[in-house]
Amino acid sequence: MSSSDQINCVIDAVMARITTNLVILGLDRISERDEDPRYITPPEAYAIPFVEGRDTIKLYANGEEHTYPLHIVAFYKGTDITSYIRSTRDYGLAALDLFTQANATVRGTSVLGVVCGGEVVDASLEVGYWRIGDYVMHYWTLNLQVKQVI
Repeated sequence: MSSSDQINCVIDAVMARITTNLVILGLDRISERDEDPRYITPPEAYAIPFVEGRDTIKLYANGEEHTYPLHIVAFYKGTDITSYIRSTRDYGLAALDLFTQANATVRGTSVLGVVCGGEVVDASLEVGYWRIGDYVMHYWTLNLQVKQVI
């Protein structure tokens, strides 16, 4: 299986874990995309691989070790700032919990039926908002560093 297939398999496994936990994250859906914010239909999340970073590859005689960023960004539409700050932060921290400690290993099965896996080795969380007319768009961004041996 190619490097691309292996990496896409782990990205799909991360998205599947988010999908399984949509309710605790206050979301309706997650997809792999990156859009201009005016096209967001909250509550939704995007998985954005390799954004603001690169795939760093160590080559070995019998394989490769890839370390790459995978950002998950979730958006929520609120009527004001104060009412949504805590819940947005709580959702972001719940997403972090899905990929830390005992949950840091991510495994999946590719469309070819091959098992793939990676490990979340670093993470950061950002929470914020911006005003748009009569409402406020709240968001969290979970930046994961994934290490994967192929």
